Amino acid sequence: IMASDLSSERLEAARMNLPDYVGINCWDACHTELSDYSVTKIVSNLPWGKQIKVDDIHRLYNDFLKEANRILIKEGKIVLLTDEEDALKSAASANDLKLEKICTLSLHGLHPSIFLLQKSNA
Repeated sequence: IMASDLSSERLEAARMNLPDYVGINCWDACHTELSDYSVTKIVSNLPWGKQIKVDDIHRLYNDFLKEANRILIKEGKIVLLTDEEDALKSAASANDLKLEKICTLSLHGLHPSIFLLQKSNA
């Protein structure tokens, strides 16, 4: 199990809340140091809503899913929490990932959804 974030503050919080066997890395989710086809599952909470200001949300989601597609094994899966459904749909299509909305939540006045993305077996 590996965790990553760009924020050193968030990494410190993660270190306090995660067991020692979890590797914690200061990585950009769009450019990891992981090998091709080396990951079975990804769980992510990319920026969305009012959390963090992002200049180009569509580019972020596309770049993230491009990297995820590179590192995922065949039939690898991604679970993603976001309210940026349009950006996610576009990025999933561009990266040949199957997209399914699992459920919508109510979270601090926002309504993000949990999505399951799956890499094809080709």
